[in-house]
Amino acid sequence: MSLEFDRRSYNFHFQKSDGYVFDFNTLADGHAAVLTLLAELLIRVDAAQQSRNDFTFEPEGIVIVDEIETHLHLSLQEQILPFLTDFFPRFQFLVATHSPAVVASIPNAVVYDLKKREQTLSDGFRGVRYGTLMTEHFGISSEIDLDSTEKLHRRSSSTSAP
Repeated sequence: MSLEFDRRSYNFHFQKSDGYVFDFNTLADGHAAVLTLLAELLIRVDAAQQSRNDFTFEPEGIVIVDEIETHLHLSLQEQILPFLTDFFPRFQFLVATHSPAVVASIPNAVVYDLKKREQTLSDGFRGVRYGTLMTEHFGISSEIDLDSTEKLHRRSSSTSAP
């Protein structure tokens, strides 16, 4: 994929290897959200470097993101935190999420369960099936859809009756 700037329209365009062209205005909401977050962080890093007149300066900071998974495809939910922490290693990310994919995506992070008021390391969630995380950590009654769960309950109660 290549990024090109069209001086006539004063707009950036992406061109995929198959010839498909699109711009920032046609990005999916999830991609646009990631790009917006990345751009905001880069602008702030640049401002800190300019204020010191030192472009080798690597600022530190805390970044708070509420529901980072919003509009993100599951594969992007798995990739967003590892990408951000690799790209900005001196930043601490405080992230609120309802996504097992986000929670299990990064090693050695502190996960705080607001409902249980407990904290644990994310390492305990890595390698665990998302369905298990959804039922045990996020409080979902079953890792399968509600209709199928109801059918299973009806079936098990009808076979257990004398």
